[in-house]
Amino acid sequence: AFLTFDGLIARTDFAADLRMLLGALHAAYAHPVEIEFALNFVPDGSYRINLLQCRPMQVRSVEGLAEVEPPADARRLLSARGAVIGPGRVIRPDRVIYVRPAAFGSLNQAQRHAVTRVIGRLNAQSGGHCVLMLGPGRWGSRDPFLGVPVQFADINHVAALCEIVAMHENLVPDVSLGTHFLNELIEADLLYFALFPKLTGNEIDETTLLGWPNRLADLLPQDAEWGDVVHVADLPPDALTLYADAMGQRLAVTVSAAASVPGGGGSGA
Repeated sequence: AFLTFDGLIARTDFAADLRMLLGALHAAYAHPVEIEFALNFVPDGSYRINLLQCRPMQVRSVEGLAEVEPPADARRLLSARGAVIGPGRVIRPDRVIYVRPAAFGSLNQAQRHAVTRVIGRLNAQSGGHCVLMLGPGRWGSRDPFLGVPVQFADINHVAALCEIVAMHENLVPDVSLGTHFLNELIEADLLYFALFPKLTGNEIDETTLLGWPNRLADLLPQDAEWGDVVHVADLPPDALTLYADAMGQRLAVTVSAAASVPGGGGSGA
């Protein structure tokens, strides 16, 4: 047997009531909203909807509210469609931490846990940066063969986290959409998105990303051996711009001319 909401939709005014509630909130906030609610039936057969949380889906940026459409002629580091979790925003990452899917996918279990510890140490050094972190599979999975098994403390300084839905040719893991630490993502206002390399509208310019100097050995000399798996690029603050459109479920990271500066011009850890 399966539990469905067919009866609730067909035999009550729930859909109309919820539509009216969302309309009133939209008008009050002057923006679309996302809500959390509870519905309880009372003894006479009617129901009560309790509004638990309401958040306006505004687009935030370093300059305040902004449009999330990147310039049409902008060069893109990556594009993603279909899974953007969190309010829309425009931010400027100055550090990119990239766990290379094929390299990570070739590691054994112990090595994957070792890379996870490297991620945690990089995160600890990244408090002053706007960090874009990208990696294969399910971030936070307990199974290191499905993704990078971080705890939230290993990524709490990250501004935007991307799970690349790829590992190696024999495994394409399901997306997690941040479910392993959803409450922490909300509290930290961390943007979470997925990139589906085989689907239209999803692409990453790995050649450009790997062309930037890898600072892993500079930041963590003891972990230099993992330079073929973890690539860390520091860039000027205006080199990258991330546009996240939560309503349209699309995201782009554009690259400016400043990104071509040798060494990235970054300020370091």
